[in-house]
Amino acid sequence: METQITLRIKEEIKVNITVLMLDVLIPNYYDELTPVLGIYEENEFKSTIGYWLVSEWLYRQLLAHHQPVVKFKNLYIWGRMGTGYSLNDEEVLITIFGGKN
Repeated sequence: METQITLRIKEEIKVNITVLMLDVLIPNYYDELTPVLGIYEENEFKSTIGYWLVSEWLYRQLLAHHQPVVKFKNLYIWGRMGTGYSLNDEEVLITIFGGKN
């Protein structure tokens, strides 16, 4: 099962966007990009650590799981909340791709 999840994740995640890119874009497109900067959980703001381009399908799945995502122009951007571990261990992706709940 883990191999299948890994393959599906690799198919859906397209490319990492550097933080610098969003830092350059935000002053001009602040309102459009604000949703991907982080989320409020239990009255605490949790900042996004990295930004990823994803497919429209994965964008919709992440949105349904209350992840920081935004459609910007023709791009779907996910604000990943964690770092230092594999995408294979990302709980929301495991849930979306049919792994453990």
